[in-house]
Amino acid sequence: GLAVGTPTNLGGVSWKMKRWWDEEFAPNYWDKVDGKLCCVFSSQGGHAGGAELACQAMANVLLNFGFLFFGVTDYVTKMHTLHYGACVAKKPRNDYDKLVCQRLGLRLSEWVAYYVDNLNHLHPLKTTKSTVSLANVEDESEIGKPKDY
Repeated sequence: GLAVGTPTNLGGVSWKMKRWWDEEFAPNYWDKVDGKLCCVFSSQGGHAGGAELACQAMANVLLNFGFLFFGVTDYVTKMHTLHYGACVAKKPRNDYDKLVCQRLGLRLSEWVAYYVDNLNHLHPLKTTKSTVSLANVEDESEIGKPKDY
């Protein structure tokens, strides 16, 4: 699996990142990465600075090479999610930003374990998504316990 990050520039992929994909990656890897799992992340100058747009733009680049892109539906807190990828203002300083980044990496490892290594017991529905998350509890002592459906 591959996690690709780009700084947000004017709501999109940085020109240096785009140039790298055009000039370095494409000539050497075109048609060689079909079916590889990937996810994206981006930093931005401040909240609402366009990082989700940059993640979508980076996903489009990856899809053109044949990568299989995924988003994450989890809320790591009641207000923090990463549907398009991990997006943070500046570098991840606070616990919420760190949780978003960690969850993206964890989900990438779960999908690779499940789809590439055939480790069925590591499917997210049997691991991270099978426990109570911070997003949907009133009592934080319940976090990490099995869900009661």
